[in-house]
Amino acid sequence: MVQNTLHYEGTRRGVLFSKQHPRNELHRFTEEISSGTALVDCGICPLDVWLRIDRLMAVLQICDEFFHVKSKYLNMYHQVSHENIVPVLQKLSPLVNQTILTCRVNGVRCNELFTETITDEGICFTFNGFSSYDMFKDGVLHDEYQYLNEPKNVTNWSMDEGYTVENSRKAYPIRALGSGFAAGLTMRLMALDSNIEEHCREQQGFKVTIHAPNEYPQVSKKFSLVTHSHDVALAVRPIIMQTSFELRDYDPQRRNCYFHYERQLKFFEVYTQANCEVECVTNYTLEACGCVKFSMPRSPGTRLCQTSEIICVINAEYNMLKRTLEESGGSACDCIPSCISIQYDAEITQSKCDFKKTLDLRLGHDNPAIKEGLKSRQISKLAIYFKEVQFITSKRSELFGLTDFVANCGGILGLCLGVSLFSLIELLYFCLARPMLLVRDSFNKKRNIKVVEEANVRRF
Repeated sequence: MVQNTLHYEGTRRGVLFSKQHPRNELHRFTEEISSGTALVDCGICPLDVWLRIDRLMAVLQICDEFFHVKSKYLNMYHQVSHENIVPVLQKLSPLVNQTILTCRVNGVRCNELFTETITDEGICFTFNGFSSYDMFKDGVLHDEYQYLNEPKNVTNWSMDEGYTVENSRKAYPIRALGSGFAAGLTMRLMALDSNIEEHCREQQGFKVTIHAPNEYPQVSKKFSLVTHSHDVALAVRPIIMQTSFELRDYDPQRRNCYFHYERQLKFFEVYTQANCEVECVTNYTLEACGCVKFSMPRSPGTRLCQTSEIICVINAEYNMLKRTLEESGGSACDCIPSCISIQYDAEITQSKCDFKKTLDLRLGHDNPAIKEGLKSRQISKLAIYFKEVQFITSKRSELFGLTDFVANCGGILGLCLGVSLFSLIELLYFCLARPMLLVRDSFNKKRNIKVVEEANVRRF
């Protein structure tokens, strides 16, 4: 499996390539599952038999649900226990040089920039992704294996501010030079015919997931499929959401987003909706099953689910989705979006191509070994690039603040009633001040009234 994260023009992009079949020189799934009826009866077995059982149990954890819902297979291995799932998968997964034939980005070779990442569908390869230091909090994960093996830490970049102006070419994650096919990531992906396993997985090829680098990849939720012997191009358009500073005083539920400092996750260093959902599924699975899947972040002492318990993991995720629909807020774990987020909309074009014939015509005459080696391989091509040089961002902002409300009220009253600020002052004066002055003057006049008696004057 391969995961790849690519960054362009101050934006961030993650790509995941996923192969769901083991190296058949080490493990043949169809033969092992067909003879697996003996697993129940195997108490004290030879070492080579237990190694075969470990490989089979590990591979079954990333196979289709078919092998976990059928009682035939559940009865086959419900008493088999094993703990070394990840080491076995790492040994069985295709190597980088067996998967990525060629890779170029920004005009330079990038094969050696891929590192392993543990996902819900097995071992993937990551390019331009976060390291464990940047992705996870220190001291909360177990130390049995690493989820991310990227050695480089983030430099001169942040989700809030993007790339710094100085030394942006030396920043990490790597920044793209521009948009268009020439500035994108191009790869030729290769699969040995002997490693293609139709029994374990219906879908054959490479799964590609594009995501922000601060999000932990979830391959089973969103992906594009690069089938064998096809040329696939993904034209990506970033969808960036920002939030104005004025909304920081609002309640997160009212603005429907969290700033990174408002919501702290247990395992992840940075809050994103995807990371929150990963923790939510993990906690719900631990509560329902008493264990977690090998790809889920876990604390020291948390038990890994056995292959016979994967059906519980599957049901726990479905039950959590049902619970989410029943919640009035729309999320069972309050996993609302982050206030600054990036999503990627991709336009996919593909065509069937015979790359083996092309390479044979170009290189086969000079090197007969290449021609012979291509007979047992399936080759696909993948290109990922930004569609446009510029893009439009969306921004959450205050629709009506206090100042806007007062201004709109004044404008409406002035338009409809001819009311102005001076009119309001006059109204207050005649309604409050003027009556008080009249009462005071009337009271003073009553106190100063002099009674004048009429003199007795003879009248004619």
